[in-house]
Amino acid sequence: MHTFYRLFVRSTRSTKYRKQLIILITVVSCLGFFLYIREEYNPRKENNEENIISRNKVVLLEDKQPDDIISSKSENCAYKNCPKLREDVINVHIICHTHLDPGWLNSVDGYFFGIDHGPNNQKGGQTYRHNMPSVLTIFNNVVSALLENAQRRFVMVEMSFIWRWWKRLDEDYKKIIRKLLKDGRIDIAGGSWVSNDEAVSHYSAMIDQCTFGFRFVKDELRTCSQPAVAWQLDLFGHGREINSLFSQMGYDGILFGRLDYQEKEQRTAEKTLQMIWKINENAPKSERWLFTGILPNLYHPPETLALKSDIAGSLLRSSDVDTIPESASAYSKRLLAELKTQQEKYNSSNIAVIYGGDFEYEDATQYFQNIDAMIDTINNIQNTTTDKKKFYVHYSTPTCFLHALSQEKRSWPVREGDFLSYAHRAHAFWTGFYTSRPGIKYYERSLGALYQSLRQLSIFANQVDFNGLFQLAEIMGLLQHHDTITGTSPMIHIADALQRMSRAEKNGQALALSLYQHILTPSMTTNWSTPLIFCQLNESYYFC
Repeated sequence: MHTFYRLFVRSTRSTKYRKQLIILITVVSCLGFFLYIREEYNPRKENNEENIISRNKVVLLEDKQPDDIISSKSENCAYKNCPKLREDVINVHIICHTHLDPGWLNSVDGYFFGIDHGPNNQKGGQTYRHNMPSVLTIFNNVVSALLENAQRRFVMVEMSFIWRWWKRLDEDYKKIIRKLLKDGRIDIAGGSWVSNDEAVSHYSAMIDQCTFGFRFVKDELRTCSQPAVAWQLDLFGHGREINSLFSQMGYDGILFGRLDYQEKEQRTAEKTLQMIWKINENAPKSERWLFTGILPNLYHPPETLALKSDIAGSLLRSSDVDTIPESASAYSKRLLAELKTQQEKYNSSNIAVIYGGDFEYEDATQYFQNIDAMIDTINNIQNTTTDKKKFYVHYSTPTCFLHALSQEKRSWPVREGDFLSYAHRAHAFWTGFYTSRPGIKYYERSLGALYQSLRQLSIFANQVDFNGLFQLAEIMGLLQHHDTITGTSPMIHIADALQRMSRAEKNGQALALSLYQHILTPSMTTNWSTPLIFCQLNESYYFC
């Protein structure tokens, strides 16, 4: 009571300031409480507990026309050769691909030639060929299978593998490949040297490896346009900044398979697995967004519906060719049930079914024969059915699937922010690769700095050694792969990558010495006898 009397009745100079402070605090508290109540009971506010991805607002693009969402400013030749769609049915795009990692459980050359370099696969001290898939064989067999049926289409990725295959072909065979590319029957998805990681790769290395791949596509494959779709199926999360660069490179969209399990559950329930991703609000208007689609089963066909000839449930095997009509009918009924479920998840008149997996299609002819039988059987069933929801199944590609979506008269939800970090189930976050194997991460950054220095020195000296720079560019491209720079591969591949880096570094240092000599003493015709040493402590060059 005495305190109240001193504070409000007979206020001294000191208590006067206290009273003013209390009044100010009371007014601010009341204002904050009022704003909190107003926000809490706002009917338009999303419930954070019920909406896992509430920070990523889902709005409709009312001010955009459907054709403006996906289609590119420059016409892509693959769009001109897409199969004709039907308007009265749900179009099912069968996308055939093989998922090729240029280094994962084996080295890049081990995968290409089908040779296991592991310590447990030695015979007399030498690695030997066994039943491991060979990328060289896969590519050759796929092209042969495509030539057997004009309806078949296939997706090729990872220019690092295609380059190794391409330089072994004669000119006549290359003309056949270019014709298949021109007709849209081979679709180059991504077009970069590798499918680069989006979390730990440096942006300059990512740009360089994409440029490296694009140059090969333009100079050797000679397609009329660069690839339209970023094919990032197996990455452990996706970053907004990297995809902003994708948009600026001219991609019309990105397709991937891995999405955080909570967000995927919610988007499946809300039928928002296809969206517009706002990636850079500061970019020109045409580069602020990128169409994004999440595939239903990572990069595999529906569960229990694979068509490999060596697994249970396959439609056609060498021992039961005579029973193909009966097998195709049973398989097609199961697939139709899966298609109905998938269409409900996407709420679209175009859905994609992926047929392929890790290093598949070594038996390409038999694989395609399975799909041929399935397509014919389902379309025959649909021609006679009375169901309101009918399906039309046909071969397609990521480019044609994206183009078909762009023709739909609809709006798309908008996604903001990153698709990081990624978890495939509760308490299973894929974040360890941010820091795992720090040695190779550091070595990659160091080698990248040397590569950039050599490029600048080459220009300054007006003496470009393309072969020397190519070796560095190739290894820098391989390092950006999502199983290499991340450190998620076993030591068999990491050791191979380190050996390649060491050789490239030594060659790069020799090239640097030659360039320094040309810049400092251009009139000398003999090489310097004094070696150029790279100091590992301060990353500078010195003579000894």
